[in-house]
Amino acid sequence: MKKFMYNSDFRLPASDIYLRKAGQMTANYQKRLSNLRHILEHQQLEALLVSRPENVFYISGFSGGEGQLLVTQQESYLFADGRYKEQALQEASHCEFILYKRYFTKALAEVTESQGIGEIGFEKDFITYRQWEMLQDAVAGELLPVQDLVEKLRLVKDESEIDLIREAGVITASAFRYLLGEIHPGQSEQQVAGILEYYMRSHGSGHLAFETIAASGERGALPHGSATEKKIKAG
Repeated sequence: MKKFMYNSDFRLPASDIYLRKAGQMTANYQKRLSNLRHILEHQQLEALLVSRPENVFYISGFSGGEGQLLVTQQESYLFADGRYKEQALQEASHCEFILYKRYFTKALAEVTESQGIGEIGFEKDFITYRQWEMLQDAVAGELLPVQDLVEKLRLVKDESEIDLIREAGVITASAFRYLLGEIHPGQSEQQVAGILEYYMRSHGSGHLAFETIAASGERGALPHGSATEKKIKAG
């Protein structure tokens, strides 16, 4: 079991945020797939094209950011180009990987035709009009707009997600305590943001959910103030 020492009096619980047992995580993704299939059955939907990166990751474990996931009652197909082949095979081994060279719509059309899929739900809050046109041109089946199917699943956190949230809180609290001892007049807001981000990343954090907010003086009134080169003043 691995422990991280943040400072002399603060320890992270003895589990690493991202180095989970492969079997446990695969079981989590398979359970999420099963839950999604129940929703598809209730919606009387043959297949769902998952395009939003956060939803693709939630269902498959693939974190590449540019994958497309097709889920049916029997199979799950992860589409990605050659840049993500090895990553997809490692992170989403429970999905069938489909490599495409230029446009994933061609590969999608081949899969749906071979599997006899007559209708495909797509995430209408994420797919652009241009992407919809490309899907319409490539796929013979009917395209059906759907909303929040995966998001509804994501509302209820499983044990592994609760663990991650708890550990993220520990990292954040420790990073803030560290930062309080590192801030001094003459530093820029950018430098302060950099110290915080480096500390979090070097102590187990993944990518940040949003841009780090660092605003000093009169800029402190900005609730989402982006860090600038403004120098921090005493007092």
